[in-house]
Amino acid sequence: MKIIDITQELFSCNVYPGDTPPAFERIKTIEHDKYNLTNISMCVHNGTHIDAPIHFIENGKAVHDLDLSVFYGTCTVAEFSGIIGKNETAAVLEKCKERLLIKGQCELSDSAAALIANSHIRLVGVESQSIGSAEYPLRIHVVLLEKEIIPLEGLDLSDVSPGEYILSAFPLCLHGSDGSPVRAVLIDESAIAEQNEEEAISTETPRILEDNLPDVTFHIQSSFDYGTHLGGYRMLMQFGDRKKYFAEHNLSGNSNVTMIILAVIHAVEQLKKPCNIKVYSDALFGITNIIKHGRLRQHVSENASNYEQKETLRRLLESGGHKMENFADGSVKSVLLEHERIRD
Repeated sequence: MKIIDITQELFSCNVYPGDTPPAFERIKTIEHDKYNLTNISMCVHNGTHIDAPIHFIENGKAVHDLDLSVFYGTCTVAEFSGIIGKNETAAVLEKCKERLLIKGQCELSDSAAALIANSHIRLVGVESQSIGSAEYPLRIHVVLLEKEIIPLEGLDLSDVSPGEYILSAFPLCLHGSDGSPVRAVLIDESAIAEQNEEEAISTETPRILEDNLPDVTFHIQSSFDYGTHLGGYRMLMQFGDRKKYFAEHNLSGNSNVTMIILAVIHAVEQLKKPCNIKVYSDALFGITNIIKHGRLRQHVSENASNYEQKETLRRLLESGGHKMENFADGSVKSVLLEHERIRD
């Protein structure tokens, strides 16, 4: 998932002429007081912010009255330059989501604002500090805010390409305020779609198990010491009424995931023929996903530095013929403790 920050840094942000610029004062310091404490002063329209209707509409809604669903959901980023006219706006609105973010050095014309005001749009974002023109700042605000279409101003879209995203830009809970700073981010919607598709595939994959393969269950608890870079695991393998217990300690690696992979390999190597394997572990990762989508390859390349885990990966992927499901299960420890109690 790719998250793009489109928020200005507050204390170095652009400030609309005449507004109070943001400032902070460190009133306590670690050096003198054993902790830091900061006061800030600012205008609620500094930097990246939203306008509430009450900013320009008498008896309009204040920030605390606004529907929060306006500030999260699908959006369209469109790029313009100069004065945005009626025809350009109409073309964008045909395919636009409920939130429109406008990239570029540009201004909404009166006709463009009127089109937006009578459309499905709930929020309009711009990179300038005001959605209104420099010459007539009031007019565009009123046209939009009368319809409770929220301006999101002071965006930084320099690293954003036109397209569709998910916007998150929640205001602070400021009772009675006419505006609020926000932390605005875009989430790449295409990345989410890919992730959802993969998760749907991995969710359905376990149901497509071979009926003619015998079932076997692995219960695995891992441990890893980031100081010594040594870890271990204990595991109960159950095949019908038969159970086999394994425990390994002082294994070198670089994560709990490594320990569980080693445990799975150890258990798989004990199997004499392909099986339907259910892996219950205390780690939130999916062996099924790893095998189907190669996620472990990415995990290793990004996080592993030793040869052993890469060799572990190779051995796991080469132990074919088995069908695997993976479950994160908080009861693994109690299952193992009960088996150890009975065994002892």
